[in-house]
Amino acid sequence: MSRLSISAAADETRAFMRREGSLVFPVAFATFGMALILVSLMMPQSQPGEVQPGWWMILLLPLILLGIVGQLAISYLVLRPGVTVADALRRGVARLPIVLGIIVAFALAAALFIVAASVILGVIAIAVGMNEMSAARLAVMAMLVFLIWLGVRLLLLWPTVAGGGEGVKGSIQRTFALSRGRAWKFFALLILFGLVYGVLTIAVQFGLGSILLLFGRMVGSEAAGAVLTVVLVGLLAAAIQAFWTVLLAHLYRQLAPDRI
Repeated sequence: MSRLSISAAADETRAFMRREGSLVFPVAFATFGMALILVSLMMPQSQPGEVQPGWWMILLLPLILLGIVGQLAISYLVLRPGVTVADALRRGVARLPIVLGIIVAFALAAALFIVAASVILGVIAIAVGMNEMSAARLAVMAMLVFLIWLGVRLLLLWPTVAGGGEGVKGSIQRTFALSRGRAWKFFALLILFGLVYGVLTIAVQFGLGSILLLFGRMVGSEAAGAVLTVVLVGLLAAAIQAFWTVLLAHLYRQLAPDRI
């Protein structure tokens, strides 16, 4: 089993970004940064925790795929030193059929899990006299645990897809193999990233965002301030995601040196 060193990958990430940041950041801003900005601008205003369905949801899949192409391209820039941005983007687009297959496989797995969990938890609820609301909460918690477990085990999925030549099944199997015995380290890394991402984006949204909204009111266009806030948060999120993608690619390099 290859040795995992997150600190070494972090050092390599900082060095890579100092050297190749002028290539990575434009790709990040043009792909998952643009996708996040467009989704935020299209999504109708609603109460916290609520999502209003509408025509904008039709564009979700293309925007998600745009973000994934960015992650694949940046991963490829890390895994194949010397390739051009155009080559990396072409690689990302070329691997999209595999990505779509993986998304379908995950959707089917989630649906099967929901059905199985509903049946099992329904039987348990009846046996212990649990009410419907409590059983529903238990089902939601079970689904959340399943999604977290899946996210941890598939943390290196996109660098695996970018760097390898396997199909849907092979990419998933290889990613599971790379995370075997390392799930707790990956879980801690994922939690750390989530905290950093959340703190920074919230700070920008409520800090600089308040200033931009005030500026919008001063010039007579509060909507302009809101749009500037969305763009600023999207650019920051893209920059953070760029570092994260490069870090994951360096972890993949450690664990799969035979594929580099």
